Amino acid sequence: MDDPDIPHHFICPISLQIMKDPVTVATGITYDRDSIQRWQSHSQNNTCPVTNQPLPIVPDYTPNHNLRRLIQSWRVSDQVPASAFT
Repeated sequence: MDDPDIPHHFICPISLQIMKDPVTVATGITYDRDSIQRWQSHSQNNTCPVTNQPLPIVPDYTPNHNLRRLIQSWRVSDQVPASAFT
């Protein structure tokens, strides 16, 4: 996504889409839950896609509630269509 109106921290580093369910992994990086789950399960990859640091074998995702609320508020205030989240 190259839209300058979308804050860059709302974009998942894997999918490059606006995050629906942001979660933070052990390295401190936040991803959309579906994207990081696919990264770890389908790729059999146990490293962080951004930092290349090892991730726990048993996924430990921490919901990023603050970022989720910010995205939801931004979506409502800017009247972003639901299609932007697909």
